[in-house]
Amino acid sequence: MTRSLIVSIIVILIASSVGAGTVTLEQALERALRANPSITRAQADIDSAQAQRRLARSAILPRLDLDVSATQNDREVAFDLGGTNVTLQPRQDWSAKVTLRQPLYAGGRELKAIRQTGATIDAAKAAAKSAEEAILFRTASDYLSLIEADALIDVERQNAGLASTRREHAMRMLEAGELTRVDVLRAEAAQKAVERQLAAAEQQRKEAESQLRIDLALDEEIIAVPPALALPPVPGIEELAAASLVSHPDLKRAAATLDIARLETRKQRGGYLPTVTLNATLTRQRSPFPTDQARSVAVSLHVPIFDSGEIASRIAVAGEREKQAAASACELRQAIREEIVRAVAGLDTARKSFDLAQQQLAAAEGQHRQIWALYRSQEATSLDIDTAEGALAEARRVVVFGSLQTKLAELRVWFAAGSLKLTLLTKEH
Repeated sequence: MTRSLIVSIIVILIASSVGAGTVTLEQALERALRANPSITRAQADIDSAQAQRRLARSAILPRLDLDVSATQNDREVAFDLGGTNVTLQPRQDWSAKVTLRQPLYAGGRELKAIRQTGATIDAAKAAAKSAEEAILFRTASDYLSLIEADALIDVERQNAGLASTRREHAMRMLEAGELTRVDVLRAEAAQKAVERQLAAAEQQRKEAESQLRIDLALDEEIIAVPPALALPPVPGIEELAAASLVSHPDLKRAAATLDIARLETRKQRGGYLPTVTLNATLTRQRSPFPTDQARSVAVSLHVPIFDSGEIASRIAVAGEREKQAAASACELRQAIREEIVRAVAGLDTARKSFDLAQQQLAAAEGQHRQIWALYRSQEATSLDIDTAEGALAEARRVVVFGSLQTKLAELRVWFAAGSLKLTLLTKEH
């Protein structure tokens, strides 16, 4: 049988074993972006900001109003004017008035308000991208935790196999009179301890799966597939920090917030400027006095003379909020840089720890093989094999944990730089 045929058979067997609940990491990430409620809320904030922009634009557009009224008076009032009976107050009266209002100038405040809504939309979009980054990091972390739980279950089953083999050997040796009952009890205690670890690993898997279901808005069972997770090489701290200044969504949101604060200060300063409004009115009424039809055009000018310091106070408040926004943006830039520094340092530590864990596992496996051979030939005690099995079991767990921590540390670096979505969902990687 050729190698290609063997590979084909293995692929077919794996494909046949994959159930409807099987979810790959890429599928989990894409579904999280579609179905997670946090993304829906972020999109609603964008829609709300866009609606606010339309509302702000309406302030500079003309308004056309129709006012209609009907009146029932208790009596009719008229007087004689040169032999003509003129009705001043009919018993039944009505009037209709159409008014056109067009703001002509308001110190530029409406235009600044429109620009503010544009910055609000930018802030909402940046917040949505920030929510996507957070959801992707959380989903990837929970997915890897599920993978870790599956790996731990396999490890504990291997450990249980070792404990079971040791117990069977101790029973045979007891029956042959070569070992004491204490050795059998020690083997049984080790087996129960491993079974307890297996139960804890199964519980850990249930918790990880439950959290992942929340991320994906799913109800059914999830079967995770170990991902390759071929992330690009992590660049240096300076390169990551420079890239974050351009693409980090939190920095974009801070910049938009600062723009909004600056525009608010300028808008409040416009309160000292005059307001000019055009009003055009068409009126019709039943009473002919003074006329049953009238048309008028008026331009009104409003200039604030004395407002008891109201405008100055608003300018002062807006100015202080602008200072706060500028300080927050500066603080955020430094916080993101330090987060990148910590993430890169954490990745280096995780990689070193994982390498040491693999070396520890290799040494524990070698030690266990030698102690087991000596134990079978009665040259080592049950305490020796108990210690060797415990060291091997712990080394296996450390390798599984180290593998997870290394992958999480890589994800944390890109998350700190604000580039996790681009890194995880780019086809080239």
